[in-house]
Parts: sequence; structure tokens; C-alpha cells
Amino acid sequence: MNGRKSSNHDSDKGDDMEAFSGKMEVSERKTCSLLEWLTLKLKLVDDGATPPNWKYIGLVFIALFSSASTLTFLFPFLPEMILTFGYKENEKGTYAGIIASAVFAGRVVGRYVVLKYF
Repeated sequence: MNGRKSSNHDSDKGDDMEAFSGKMEVSERKTCSLLEWLTLKLKLVDDGATPPNWKYIGLVFIALFSSASTLTFLFPFLPEMILTFGYKENEKGTYAGIIASAVFAGRVVGRYVVLKYF
């Protein structure tokens, strides 16, 4: 056609980054998608290594996120909840601390039971 090689090899076309930065002419750009480029640049493991198991990583993320969100949900309304139980304003801090500590103590006991019997 115009005397150029129509090859799509890395050695013929330059760096991937040049293709997306606009430094190359439109006709010389690689035909790889942005997803392929991101996958290539954000590889977590070397070639030949076992890839991460994203299913288990996702499950751990969901477990940690739900655990943290349940704990942060308790503290904003705990002092007002103590007052609605009929305790005085000066006792609010003491009983809020006892309830918050009981939540964490319950998590410790529950974790022991789950790990021992399941």
C-alpha cells in the first residue's frame, strides 16, 4: 500500500504509552484497548506466577468492610440511646462505654466459638 509494514508487534510500534499519549500519528497507533493497556501496566504478578484469586480477595474485602461499617454505625447514636433508656446526662458516658465494650467483647467470644466449632 504505502510501503509501510502493517505489523502490530511491540518492537515495530514503540511503547504502549506513546500510543495513548498522542505522540504517534493516528495511522501508527496500536490497536489495543484501554483495558488491555491497563491490564498490562497494572500486573500484580510476574509472568508464570500464580495469579491472585480475586474471588477470595473480594470475599475478604466484603467481610472487612461489613465489619467496619457495623462498628461505625453504633457510635453516632449510642449516647442518645443511653439517655432514652432513662439514665442521667452524667451517667451517659459510663454506660455508653460499657455497651461499646460489650460489643467488642462479644466479637471476641463469638470469634472463639466460630473458630472452635466450625
